[in-house]
Amino acid sequence: MPPHGTTSRIQPFLHRSFHLLALLAGLWPHGAWSQTFHYEVELDVPAHLRTLLHDNLDIFKWTESPEANLDFLRRLFQRAPEQIRSLLATEGYFSPQIKSGLREEAGTWIARFEIVPC
Repeated sequence: MPPHGTTSRIQPFLHRSFHLLALLAGLWPHGAWSQTFHYEVELDVPAHLRTLLHDNLDIFKWTESPEANLDFLRRLFQRAPEQIRSLLATEGYFSPQIKSGLREEAGTWIARFEIVPC
């Protein structure tokens, strides 16, 4: 059994090693090692539904992930409307109207969702 605390010291080393190997193998986006990708999510939805969506949509769960990149954000963005529909159905809204947009502003990507529950 390793000494107490060894695992917590090894994990960051393994994490950095994985990124370095992926970068060298061409699997990691160029420049991802030194740059942090950041995005924000905006919801235009009635207040009583905001917490439900914020706490359960995958696109919110990954906002601070060091592994996030633009391709990953695009996949989350494409999946979000179906997740929104499923979550709103649990509250009795079976035909929500959802408008979405993805844009870049001053180096930050913004995913916006306008939701009218019906």
